[in-house]
Amino acid sequence: MCTRESSRSCAGEGAALGEGLRYNNTLRVVRLARCRINDEGAEALAMALVEENTSVQELDMSSNGFGSDAMQAFAWAIDGKNLVSLTLRSCDLRHDDVPVLLGALPANSTLRELDLRFNKIGDKGASHLADLLRENDGLTHIDLRNNKIGHEIGYTALALALTENTSVLALELGVGVRHNHVDLQRRC
Repeated sequence: MCTRESSRSCAGEGAALGEGLRYNNTLRVVRLARCRINDEGAEALAMALVEENTSVQELDMSSNGFGSDAMQAFAWAIDGKNLVSLTLRSCDLRHDDVPVLLGALPANSTLRELDLRFNKIGDKGASHLADLLRENDGLTHIDLRNNKIGHEIGYTALALALTENTSVLALELGVGVRHNHVDLQRRC
């Protein structure tokens, strides 16, 4: 188990879990929130999903200690066409992580749910995501709450992208749980 004191060994645990995922093709859900997995461990896990594992459909890596270096590996995992749900809540993602992480999104029709709550993607990150959404027809649920996205730039970019993207059924924006929360729901 990862703790604050053992963050160095958490890379090894992430690598060990990645190695285990290479040989397990029955596991469907992997939730590793708050395990203090760093870049090396996150890369090992993501690479296992790309190279060997075809069964994991839901991955939650929220509140871990990895940074921008792991984003390319997660991008490859998205491109791997197996993931249906990716949660990277509270991972300190910034606007420049969005095009790297979601670069494979236009060609991906498998990923349905993307949860990037409590990051720092801001207006630039929302604009990058909006550009990618114009070409994606797979995502149905996107949660971007608490990302410092403004009404004039970020919300507008996303709204314009949604005029071209008809697959997104729910887009969650805003701050907090009760107030200033925008929830777009499309009904078939």
